Amino acid sequence: VAVRQASAASGAKVGVALPISLGQLGGGFISGFAPESTSKGSEEEACMRSTLFRLLRRVANGHAEGAQRDVDSCGRRVPFPESGILQCRPVRVFRDTAANGHALLDNAPVELTIFCYWLPNLKVANADANIGRDELIGPPMGPIDSSTYILRTRQKFETLLHTASMLGLTHLFVSDDGVEEAGHQPKHFGQAFIAAMATTVQKPMPSVSVLGSSAFIHTIHKKIAQDS
Repeated sequence: VAVRQASAASGAKVGVALPISLGQLGGGFISGFAPESTSKGSEEEACMRSTLFRLLRRVANGHAEGAQRDVDSCGRRVPFPESGILQCRPVRVFRDTAANGHALLDNAPVELTIFCYWLPNLKVANADANIGRDELIGPPMGPIDSSTYILRTRQKFETLLHTASMLGLTHLFVSDDGVEEAGHQPKHFGQAFIAAMATTVQKPMPSVSVLGSSAFIHTIHKKIAQDS
């Protein structure tokens, strides 16, 4: 948001990639499920600070009223395909961060695009499973081999990059916050993103900033250094 505000005068168009829950709309935003007990709460934080939840609810209601609804690999009805990307725009950010008490922004709301996507729960099922967590991120499906994982996740990122390019975005922020909670390894997550960048040829591409764990960031930066 700070970058978006600082560059607004130059006509910057900013997008943010955000993993969301297919099990509960907004994750724990409405239920008040503490983010620190499940994940880092990126989805809940985004809903708290912006109009994202209103857009997500509109999508869900639209599917509920129609004759067709999407079903995930476990047979659960979900508001959008688990293999796709949900483009939410414009999302208006009007509150500051949790560190600043979610105070209203001093200036006008900031508009950006949020690309929502779903990641499967790759944890192994066991008797000590966190039921509250599984309701948010889905039932544990167990791990998959790294090659299959990179292929499947790459497809999401390819859709993300293609759409960001088609929208003419100038900046795109991607983070691995919370992915480990669902059994995803930051290194493989980063490798999937690198693979997507290598196969996406749309021009112009937005400037991509990666955030999150050191393992995720290092994987991306290492590959960029090797190719430069």
